[in-house]
Amino acid sequence: MADAHTVSNFYYKIALENRDRFEEYRNRVDVVLSSDKEDWMKDMESSDYCYQSLKCAVQSIVFSAMCLEAFIYDYSKKHLGSSYTKKHIEKINIESKFIIVPRLAIGKELDKSGQGYERLKKLISDRNKIVHFKSMSDFLTQESFLPESMENGLEAVVELMNEFELLHPDEKLYFSAIPMHAECFA
Repeated sequence: MADAHTVSNFYYKIALENRDRFEEYRNRVDVVLSSDKEDWMKDMESSDYCYQSLKCAVQSIVFSAMCLEAFIYDYSKKHLGSSYTKKHIEKINIESKFIIVPRLAIGKELDKSGQGYERLKKLISDRNKIVHFKSMSDFLTQESFLPESMENGLEAVVELMNEFELLHPDEKLYFSAIPMHAECFA
């Protein structure tokens, strides 16, 4: 069975791959719209590519959140113990885990006014909009919040791992160089 570190890396790779696929589909939209095809054909093809790109954005957002959830859970188990984590940490919301777990583990807190934490809150809010869907008029349109949210989710992973590296420099290898290698920091 894979450990959470491996799972977290796996989730981050899926998020990155879906961002790349999103960009490929958006490029296809541009190519179709600038083609000499008839308007009805342009509309049909570009709509399909747009829809495919938004599916990729959804997958990237959800997997960015899953990466961070796997990371903080594994970090908690490593530093606080499996039993303590299961009994006291598991049911806490993810935003709180990112504050409480490092405080308990190393006596330091993540900066709640920092970019990483702000991005995490937005990521979880956007993930919840997707997972707990309520009717939204722009969910699957060109004006959708999904592309921006996808970038925020990937940046949340990077920002939080950079902040964890500052909080816990002894764990540098645990967190380092992930964006360059397309892996999560966990």
